[in-house]
Amino acid sequence: MPGFIVIKVVDIFRFLLLGSNNLFSSDNIGDSLILFCASLVIGVIIHVLTTQVILKMPFLKKLVYTSVKDAELGEYSKLIIPHLNEEYAKLRKHDSNENTSNQPTDYLFDFAYYYLEVNDKITQVKNFQSLYFMFRNFFTIGLILVPILLFTIFYSYCNELNQTQNLGLSLLIVFIGLLVNIYVTRWLRVKMIERVFESYYADRTHNNTNT
Repeated sequence: MPGFIVIKVVDIFRFLLLGSNNLFSSDNIGDSLILFCASLVIGVIIHVLTTQVILKMPFLKKLVYTSVKDAELGEYSKLIIPHLNEEYAKLRKHDSNENTSNQPTDYLFDFAYYYLEVNDKITQVKNFQSLYFMFRNFFTIGLILVPILLFTIFYSYCNELNQTQNLGLSLLIVFIGLLVNIYVTRWLRVKMIERVFESYYADRTHNNTNT
């Protein structure tokens, strides 16, 4: 999805500034296949940029990433955290300074996540994770679009292309989209964390009841 959006944005810029047609025609099977492959490759590149560049910058990372310790979890998740911390302290096979307080830890999250994954009970968590990754990548696309739009506005103004107003409106839409995207991305991150803890707790409780 992010890769496809990038290609369509390029098409819009080509049309506004150069009057060119779309890069790929959806009516042509060959073009459709190339469009699919290009979208996939660009999507992977965007994801790598997000994880290796955006998330390495503390200020930008805070906008789209919430650590397990800082997440504002729901009431049910808060109730089960002490039990999960206690069980983690008993089950782990490595040295750690993790505590058994009411506060969840990153190691606890990893422990619960991989437990669900190896036991093939990760589907619901993956749904939230996929949405979180998608919106996080949208954030990266938005950041890339801002300087591009500023340049194209300047280019349009200097060359009297009569597209300055449309491009300015596009820049405003991108800014609003970024603000909405930040909120949605952080919400999805918290929901993913809650789903990991709650799914793990439900499975462990069910297993202990049946043993």
